[in-house]
Amino acid sequence: MAGSGLPMQSWTVAAAKGHNAFTDLAFWQDEFWLVYFTAPTHLGSSQSQLILLHSPDAHAWEQAACWKAAGAERRDPKLAVIGDRLFVYALENRSIDPKPCLALFTVSADGKNWSEWAPLFPDGWLCGKPQSADGKTWYAPAHNLVIGNGLKLLRSANGMDWDFYSDISAAPGADETAIIFTADGALVALTRMEPGAGLFGGGRQGTLVSRSQPPYTAWATVLQTNAIRLDSPALFSADGFYPPDGFYPPDGFYPPDGVYAIGRSQPDSDRFLNQIGSAFSRKRTSLFRVGGFAPNSEPSLIHLADFPSSGDTAYAGVVLHADRVWVSYYTSDPARDDSWIVGMFRPTQVQMASFNLADLASQVEMTTPQ
Repeated sequence: MAGSGLPMQSWTVAAAKGHNAFTDLAFWQDEFWLVYFTAPTHLGSSQSQLILLHSPDAHAWEQAACWKAAGAERRDPKLAVIGDRLFVYALENRSIDPKPCLALFTVSADGKNWSEWAPLFPDGWLCGKPQSADGKTWYAPAHNLVIGNGLKLLRSANGMDWDFYSDISAAPGADETAIIFTADGALVALTRMEPGAGLFGGGRQGTLVSRSQPPYTAWATVLQTNAIRLDSPALFSADGFYPPDGFYPPDGFYPPDGVYAIGRSQPDSDRFLNQIGSAFSRKRTSLFRVGGFAPNSEPSLIHLADFPSSGDTAYAGVVLHADRVWVSYYTSDPARDDSWIVGMFRPTQVQMASFNLADLASQVEMTTPQ
């Protein structure tokens, strides 16, 4: 169910024996590290766990840690390598209908011994995946489900102590956000927008793309669309990416420039129960190019590919390693093509996918309007 001409490999990491969800991926100490959530269903549960795996090749995995729910559950984990230590960030949830209310972290220098989970900042603020342009100063997005219209940029020097640095957006419904640096030093944010969201979705759902130049204190809207709501976004950029010493790319290889997003998308929205964001619609984990940052690129979200996916899906992690893009995500059985709400109550599996940068560049060339 790949739905496009982008050649990719895909394989299962955690089989659908429970509801496995909310992945993230990092490359640290010459290994891939993958974290995910598992529970009986998508809903909040005292039986939920976070599982951390590691692998030298992203195929053969070993468990490094397991954190069980303790009073409240931890979900939506994110990984970051800061100061040569691996951080796991997660959101505390205290209700069956998941409404995360607190950001937490744990950190390790060896992947075996982990600090006690500790709160990141006051209740209500939910931290996204941290990013850095220089390995010294780290930034992360944070949204607030309590006040409903707060989207801020956080700043930290150590991954543990964070300051509220700037306001990305005050638009109602600003939710999950991913950030990425571009080659010119700008910081780009892509936000899931769901004002007044409910089971049936609606015409106000969408995606916000914002940009800020150093020192990242002022933000401008690049694109706001109600045609696509990209849930659980993850961003990556190949600008300035060069394979490590010893890798010799094929003739004609060039890194594709621009910003790319992976998230949960909706392939159609043509009836009442199928409006943008509807829980009764079909879903995919999809790859988009975010236009407006490469030379001669207009603001846009251009669909490039669907990963084998359906039902309850997405929450991707992305690593660029050697000449390839490596992606973790979760999905219901792709062969069934369940609706999102059905998928929330059925088993789901953790998947890996991989494709090379040369093929991504070719796909961009084929799908970019002339």
